[in-house]
Amino acid sequence: MAHLLLLEAPGGNDFDILQAALAVGHEVTFFTADLAHYQRNGSLEAYLSRARAVIEIQPFSYAAFEKSAAAIHGETPFDGILCLIDIRIIEAAALAERLGLRFLNPQTATLLRDKYRVRCALAERGIAQPDFALATHNGELRNAVSDLGLPVIVKPCDGYGSQNITMLLTDDDINPLIDRWTIIYLAEPTTVWA
Repeated sequence: MAHLLLLEAPGGNDFDILQAALAVGHEVTFFTADLAHYQRNGSLEAYLSRARAVIEIQPFSYAAFEKSAAAIHGETPFDGILCLIDIRIIEAAALAERLGLRFLNPQTATLLRDKYRVRCALAERGIAQPDFALATHNGELRNAVSDLGLPVIVKPCDGYGSQNITMLLTDDDINPLIDRWTIIYLAEPTTVWA
């Protein structure tokens, strides 16, 4: 059977993959940035008790993750890396490359985390996209909304799923977003599309 490295993201709670790996006899070393999250949930902690090892990296840093994973890999090599939560996909790709394991390459993993660059890459390859623009500050956001017209969806470039999205239906909808943008995003690039 295989020795698998499972890397999660803070707050993750989907253990189907751990359960499936254990059910067929694989060994799993689980890396987390928030072990307390799992310890608070009895059913999740039961799965963790069956893991080969549980490693908490808190605060999470790639350097600490790589050092710990490489040490384990030196003793009992990993056969594969599993990372289904995209907040850590770049780190998983970098580690896989470092350990010589098959996974996404780091360049693709980095691209996948950038919604604007993904839209550009798809459009360059002839895949139809709605009109979209990149805004890196409030003025660009206002211009993008004006150029694209309403309604528009505003979403951070770096992120996953549909977190922190806003739909602007009227001109008045942009002002609360600008206020939030200034406080929360601090000029984090945002994709705007119609």
